[in-house]
Amino acid sequence: MAHYPESYYVIDAISYNNDGSAMVSLTLTVKQGNNEFPRKMWLPVMDYRNQAISNPNAVDINKTLMRCLTKAISMFGLGFYIYAGED
Repeated sequence: MAHYPESYYVIDAISYNNDGSAMVSLTLTVKQGNNEFPRKMWLPVMDYRNQAISNPNAVDINKTLMRCLTKAISMFGLGFYIYAGED
């Protein structure tokens, strides 16, 4: 936010599949002056084994939304400094 303070994200409606699993999606827009650069990202609601959860609760959905936001941020190449030197 120090570099792009006008940036924002919009969470889309959660879509549910016939098996009770769910998919979240959002659009992150990085804004610099009059220029806007949107990136849409999606992610299924999963458990700790990366398996889809049937009938997810609010906590499951919230965790997935934050992972989805992190994934969208990475599409811009932002935040790489966090992992610098991890190898």
